Amino acid sequence: TFDGRSLWSTGGDNVIYQLHVGCQASIRVQGDVKAPGSTMVVRVHIAHNRPKTVTVPWEMTLIDAQGRVVAKHTTQPHTFEPGDVVDKDVEFRLPEDLASGTYTVRLAISGRAGTKGATTTVRVVQPE
Repeated sequence: TFDGRSLWSTGGDNVIYQLHVGCQASIRVQGDVKAPGSTMVVRVHIAHNRPKTVTVPWEMTLIDAQGRVVAKHTTQPHTFEPGDVVDKDVEFRLPEDLASGTYTVRLAISGRAGTKGATTTVRVVQPE
């Protein structure tokens, strides 16, 4: 059984175990192809499954095929109460001079030790 914060199991031995699930994060870019200078919408999902309240900013970076950060977007700090789930669309403007190619979008969450961020890819194509 999952109560929003912990997974509870009997384990088959007449003992109840509480398993902490940790926080989860995922991102998804809306639409398949983007043009340089356009604004992409990134759907962010964060589930705060820890027992403490934290206030942290999120940072999204756009990374090229060589691993270089070519753009960055940081949100205002958000306060997460235990059990909070946030599903939010965040706008991220792409640089005007961005070359065509496939880029990685990475979400990092400051101050959340042990919480992995999330990544996805986006394809950028110069308009003809």
